[in-house]
Amino acid sequence: MVQRHTSALRPQVWMRLCYWWWFAAIGAFTPFASLYYREMGLEGIQIGVLTAMSSVGTAFLAPVWGAMADKYAVHKGLLGGLLLGGALGALLLARAGSFPHALLAVALLAACVSPVPSFLDSYAVQISERSGTSYGAMRVWGSIAYILATWSLGHLMGVEVSRLFIYCYAACLLLTMLSSWGLPRLREHAVHAMWSSFKRVLSKRALVVFLLLTYVIAAAMSTMYSFFGIYVREIGGTTTMLGTASSLAAISELPIIAGSGLLVRVLGPRRLLMIAVASYTVRLGVYGFLPYTHWVLGIQLIHGLCFGAYLVSTVTLAHRLAGRELAATAQAMLASISMGFGSITGSVMGGALLDALGTVGIYKLAAGMMLAALAALTLSMHLLEEGEETQATPAEASEAAASPTGQP
Repeated sequence: MVQRHTSALRPQVWMRLCYWWWFAAIGAFTPFASLYYREMGLEGIQIGVLTAMSSVGTAFLAPVWGAMADKYAVHKGLLGGLLLGGALGALLLARAGSFPHALLAVALLAACVSPVPSFLDSYAVQISERSGTSYGAMRVWGSIAYILATWSLGHLMGVEVSRLFIYCYAACLLLTMLSSWGLPRLREHAVHAMWSSFKRVLSKRALVVFLLLTYVIAAAMSTMYSFFGIYVREIGGTTTMLGTASSLAAISELPIIAGSGLLVRVLGPRRLLMIAVASYTVRLGVYGFLPYTHWVLGIQLIHGLCFGAYLVSTVTLAHRLAGRELAATAQAMLASISMGFGSITGSVMGGALLDALGTVGIYKLAAGMMLAALAALTLSMHLLEEGEETQATPAEASEAAASPTGQP
């Protein structure tokens, strides 16, 4: 009996380890990358291009890797190979001394790691179905690891950013690869022709409006996240402060993710999305119009209402607007349009304006974009209400919400 129980728990343990090391990698890299690029002496537009590469991978390559894994049923082997390739890309980035070399390294990195979140989520959902363990009980370990990684690296590097964060990133990717060896085999999925599904999604007016809104929101979000490290330095902060600020943001997200089911039931995804966009508007407004170090740590505490509420509301609303038959296609388009093309727009646009306006200036611009998105969302509420699929059960909405975008 004990042996069976231990065996049944083993996939859950491996899944927690995968999430732990994967989000430790994200926490080690994301907050410090743009500041490292700036201290390499790169121009704003070059930094924008480099920070946009992960979004390019999400928009174009992640679906290709996913389709290949489904077609040939090689999820575990492909996942391990991609993580190994990502670690190699990170080590090449640590040796890069110019923009062309950094671009090649980051392109390899983005090509390899872009499908990792969706692969891990596929495993987590299947393990959850088999074991009865909730998705959140496994995913929360990733958030904890992210918090520890950002805080510890910020304090270890101190005033200046160093290559240490890149080496830690590569090590965490390799540890994720090792942890993935204990995951079970994914059941095979049929490969569907997607173009007809895309056309059906685009025929739904409310869903198209919703996707366009998420594009604008994600562009403003990306402008903020991509250059936050440079922003902290420009207003007089240190690398230690950057690590602390990133950790506080991740901590504020935990109760929102944990209580996501209750929030959706009480407020509904449309109102929750409005709360998220309003919170982002306030946050960007503070960054842009009150650029002082003592404001940064405090305003980070509303990150949970920003990203956490945005994540839960958008995946749930996309599911309901599309209906059961088009749910997977809608989620793929949401990721591609918002976290893919929207993030590309924000990173490149911010990078192009960085040298001329500084981070304070581009944050003011992003605040204006978010305010415009809030106004458009308010005007679209009735249309979204009409288009929302009422037949989606709470269980289905929860399942849709269990597909995060890869952010902590």
